[in-house]
Amino acid sequence: MIRVLLADDHKMFLEGLYSILSHEEGFKILGQASDGVELMELLKTNQPDVIVLDINMPNMDGIESASKIVEEYPEVKILIVSMFKKSMIIEKLMKIGVNGYILKDAGKKELLAAVRSVAMGTDYFGEEVKQKIVEKMQRKNNGELELTEREIEILEQIAKGFTTNQISENLFISPHTVETHRKNLMNKAHTNNVVQLINWGRENEWLRE
Repeated sequence: MIRVLLADDHKMFLEGLYSILSHEEGFKILGQASDGVELMELLKTNQPDVIVLDINMPNMDGIESASKIVEEYPEVKILIVSMFKKSMIIEKLMKIGVNGYILKDAGKKELLAAVRSVAMGTDYFGEEVKQKIVEKMQRKNNGELELTEREIEILEQIAKGFTTNQISENLFISPHTVETHRKNLMNKAHTNNVVQLINWGRENEWLRE
């Protein structure tokens, strides 16, 4: 019996996951959460084998949730089911240590295969997700531009419209450090225009949205 926790902020999709897995032999749904905070509360009283986890959730998103789960419940397997297919996000979650990643347009057959696979200790990544990983590796091998984790954080903050002082407070770094990273980003994007910088970030898949 594979014990599963579900976490997704879209009620209809969450109900769909529940319907598929609860009616399939060999699965037991222990609970459902609409955000990462609810999920972490459920984990205090439940011991799942697999967590089926969305990324874009309020209060605590899937990336932060995955990081906490890996740290606090390393025995629990994590399967990401998301509409996001940007290589930057996939790579970030792989570094955190998730066990699988499929897209939300995957069919029932792939969902079941993915849950069973990660429950048995075998990582599972959908075909389109694997293609994104391959493309990212090819870009690295071709010497194409890479950003550091901190630069990505700064770029995300800029895209959200935060000022230098706000970014400084949000990331607990000095305004001078923020400005240094901002300048480096502008140089890498070959622009001194914030709108162009944000568009560059989206085009190169550094930004989630």
